[in-house]
Amino acid sequence: MKTLKSLESAFLQGELPKPEYITQMYKLHDRLFEYAEFIANRDIEEIVITPNCVRVAVRTQTGGGGG
Repeated sequence: MKTLKSLESAFLQGELPKPEYITQMYKLHDRLFEYAEFIANRDIEEIVITPNCVRVAVRTQTGGGGG
């Protein structure tokens, strides 16, 4: 599987036509949308992607504790 950077590089160098670039990028980005369903019944509250990191926030348990 090609990486995001390799696809972008191929497009910018004229080695990959724009329609094919868009199609291949959509295929890679499709995994992001798959995560919404994947984390629905797990203890993951959110996944945040920034230029410096990928952060996964875990849902904390609330209520029901103690005596």
